[in-house]
Amino acid sequence: MLENDSKGVSDLPNRLASGGSESTLKINESILKNQSDDGEEQIALDAILETHNHDLEEQLQKQAEGFEVDMEALFQAKIKQEQRALQVEEVLACSNATITELENHISQLENELKKHSEESSDTLATIKELKAQIQNFEEEQRNRQKDSKLIWRLFLVPDWNKSNE
Repeated sequence: MLENDSKGVSDLPNRLASGGSESTLKINESILKNQSDDGEEQIALDAILETHNHDLEEQLQKQAEGFEVDMEALFQAKIKQEQRALQVEEVLACSNATITELENHISQLENELKKHSEESSDTLATIKELKAQIQNFEEEQRNRQKDSKLIWRLFLVPDWNKSNE
């Protein structure tokens, strides 16, 4: 319909010059008025669309700014998380080093304990051996004393008795 109307408007000067009828003039005025109304509607629609477009741009800009803020917050959180991970790795490395040092120290202490235990066992064995030797010597000494008393009684006492008679 708009195409027909626009042909009528563009053709209007020719029709007026050719002496068109009054009804044609009224139709043409009506067409011009409709086109004028359509033009105003188009201008109003353009204004509405422009306003809507502007609002959408503002919303998009706000979303973009919000997105940037969120991205920055995520980036900062990631940096903090990576720092914490590095700290944990350092603590773990120190703990592993400390654990290794402790294991080495425990091993050294176990070796020393084993050495002292062996020395103690040897010393205890030596002490038992010496006690046994002492007991043997004491037993031998008691036996010698008995023998000595017996010899004294058998050989010396009778001679002494004879010499006293």
